Amino acid sequence: MPWRHTVVQFSPIRSGSTLLFNLLREIFPKTSIEKQHTYGWFFDHLKVVSSVRHPFDCIGSIHQAHKKEPTMETVAWASKRFLDNGGSDAVRVKDKDNVLVLRYESFVDDYDVIFDALEGFVGIEISESQRDDLNKRFSRDGVRKIMADKNNFFEWDKETRIHGDHISKRNGQCGYGKEIFTPEQQESIADHCVEYMQAFGYE
Repeated sequence: MPWRHTVVQFSPIRSGSTLLFNLLREIFPKTSIEKQHTYGWFFDHLKVVSSVRHPFDCIGSIHQAHKKEPTMETVAWASKRFLDNGGSDAVRVKDKDNVLVLRYESFVDDYDVIFDALEGFVGIEISESQRDDLNKRFSRDGVRKIMADKNNFFEWDKETRIHGDHISKRNGQCGYGKEIFTPEQQESIADHCVEYMQAFGYE
């Protein structure tokens, strides 16, 4: 499919990208939705829908997905993984006119935040019936049904790209990174991600 018929879903890893990808492919069924964790120069001519999330929570989610207990070594590894897979690019492109940036903390419990922003960004109308349908199908309970037959994070549904263990025991909650990392580990993450945190107003 030609790139002009493409919408890019670009986000740092573990920041709600799979949710956005699925909402976009349902809202734009005749459009190719490209899910990416790096931003290519040729995206500048396309509509790009992005998300950001507190790096403590993203890096905590990386630990959960890989079943790692936090140490200073794993924190450094996961911080680099986060920055290399979207974190650094998100800072670089956040002010581009073709990029819509959505905050995970704002939309995770209110998908209307996403729908309203898309209506303004793309110039469409998303009906109440479609909003209700997508809210149910891609709620946490809906995602659990999709991932039920997947044994681990590295098994995934090819259509939705939802993994096993996609929703961890933390249930996608906001702020849990500050609970699982020690003050020293939090300081290390903040040092690694200082530009990202400053760019998006995270503390």
